Amino acid sequence: MINFKQLEALYWVRQLGNYQKAADRISVTQPAISARLATMEEMLGARLIDRTPGGLGFTRLGLEVADHAEQMLLLRDGMLETVRRDSKTQVRVAMVGPASTCWGERLLVAARDEPDISLEFTVGSNVQISRDIQSGTVDLAFLSALPHEETSTRDFGMDFEIGWVGAPNFAPADGKPLTVSQLRKSDLVLYPPTSPLYSPVQSILTTSSTQSGGRHFANSLPTICDMLRQGYGMSAIPLAVVQDDISSGRLVHVPAEEKITPLTIYCSHVSRQREALVRRVLKLAQNAAADFCAANSETTRFYRTTPPG
Repeated sequence: MINFKQLEALYWVRQLGNYQKAADRISVTQPAISARLATMEEMLGARLIDRTPGGLGFTRLGLEVADHAEQMLLLRDGMLETVRRDSKTQVRVAMVGPASTCWGERLLVAARDEPDISLEFTVGSNVQISRDIQSGTVDLAFLSALPHEETSTRDFGMDFEIGWVGAPNFAPADGKPLTVSQLRKSDLVLYPPTSPLYSPVQSILTTSSTQSGGRHFANSLPTICDMLRQGYGMSAIPLAVVQDDISSGRLVHVPAEEKITPLTIYCSHVSRQREALVRRVLKLAQNAAADFCAANSETTRFYRTTPPG
């Protein structure tokens, strides 16, 4: 059976064009390289390399086999790297958009100060992350929900104030809060049905029979924010996510008569595998979220759900 030592010999001979250089590269003797390739040719029943006094050249089949050898070596190295990182330090963190946008970077920076911790981030919707939890590909997960929804909250949570936001030209001239009818007449950027904010926004918009304005749709919070900056319309989003845009005047918070309950971000999953390591990351996440909320107390609220341990 062909083994990785033979594949490695073939790969380096092709890369370096010389038996001795290949032998030096993988710390073996030139006869060892020759023996590995000869055995490989014997097992395949075909010549891979033409040896002449002037040097060596690969046959057509030899070039194809060398390409496959490279792919197999890359797959092996990738597998070993995955196992190495996962078994020692890597923690897979999944979070929804508001968490990633607001304090994900703080968590990433904090983890860099921990030499034995490596984070792998996934940012997605509740539906996507829930699937990852079920498949066991996530160690730590942060989901979103509305306050009345039942959640299996772990350790801490945070509430985001929701408000209508758009480009400055969407702000009413009289400065008064928008009525439901005015909202319905406006151009809006809306969430997909899988978002926790889909239902409360739709419930407001369907209470009026007024002719509606333009409707646009996006599947992620960053995309919605980009569409707001580009003037597509207004959207009901966590105000903390676009605080810098509001402060700079690029976007404005447009008050409305009908309020939307805050959006809760909570820790929904802590893997029991390597739990001690995962809980260290959870503590870093808690600190990152708490620091962000302290700096944005007007639009966020942090709370613990279990006593400090």
